[in-house]
Amino acid sequence: MRYMHPVYWLALILFLGCAAPTTAAAQECTDLLPEKPGFQPKEISSNRFLTSLAFAYLKTASYRDRNRMKLLGASFPAGDAILGSAFPAVDYDAFQRSLARFDFSPFDDQVAVALSSGDKRIVKAWQDCMATRTGLMMWFTPNIADPKQAVLNLRWAAANPHAPREIELSETLVLKGVTVTQGKHCLQRGNAITRAGCSATLRADSYETGFVAGLNSEDGYVEAYWPPRWRLELESSTYDRSDLVTVDHAFTQDHSGAPGQESLSMRPKVALGGWQFVPSTLNLWSTVRKGKELGTCKPGRAHIDEQGIIQVIYNAENISAKPPQALVCAWYADTRVMRTVDREAAKR
Repeated sequence: MRYMHPVYWLALILFLGCAAPTTAAAQECTDLLPEKPGFQPKEISSNRFLTSLAFAYLKTASYRDRNRMKLLGASFPAGDAILGSAFPAVDYDAFQRSLARFDFSPFDDQVAVALSSGDKRIVKAWQDCMATRTGLMMWFTPNIADPKQAVLNLRWAAANPHAPREIELSETLVLKGVTVTQGKHCLQRGNAITRAGCSATLRADSYETGFVAGLNSEDGYVEAYWPPRWRLELESSTYDRSDLVTVDHAFTQDHSGAPGQESLSMRPKVALGGWQFVPSTLNLWSTVRKGKELGTCKPGRAHIDEQGIIQVIYNAENISAKPPQALVCAWYADTRVMRTVDREAAKR
């Protein structure tokens, strides 16, 4: 996708999900689409590559900037596509914490990822732009049903009337971790690439693997990127409130009105799954264990701190009895949890 001075070697770099692409993906053809109307949220959420770009952007973007991303010159409302337009600002930090376990560096080169997304509008705009230049074009077309399979396309563009009508590959493309199941001749040394083009079907060992395919020809060096095929989604669930209860607290006249504070954490096994408490759903209520006639357990206050832990401030009032124990209270928290999950990984 990017033209460089001719070199006499052939490279394929194997990426293990955590590596970032090095291709610049045809710098000449990047601002392809008009800002308006841009991308619609449904277009983004229905394409796993565009969805990954949206999640990658939201990992560091502020709530105010969640819909201000640009892709190929067009507006790209990542926030509305992933979270919906009514997502509360108070929950945004928790959502970003749910992304901490994902390394989005394989999606740093937004243009390269977008060109391999299979989005027809993106591919057509890029091809139309590249057709106005003379040179070798190479790009991946993903298999929507099978994340381990893709088609690698080669095509010669001869906009210059004095340019040759075809280009010959000077080396054979050698692939590691990828099997060519069809069209192997397309990638072989000496094959003539015409304006009609040719293609090869590839199968990777894992959907998590991303590749930069680098090919040398008489025209120069060209690259195409096949990013990891994650299928990210944001999901929500209820949380068992019996795990979010303070220990019994005894109150007497001697310490009436003295507030207490306690931390309520998520079960470790649940937290390992990437779940986060949802602040907008947090509700705190109290119950009397003993001594109701002697006082009242106050409603209490609770919030979720920067580490995602519920902090509860509690107290009692109207205590009339003398020591020993007069009133025993406990506080329960109701809340939902959410996380970002890779559905492709969940299928295994």
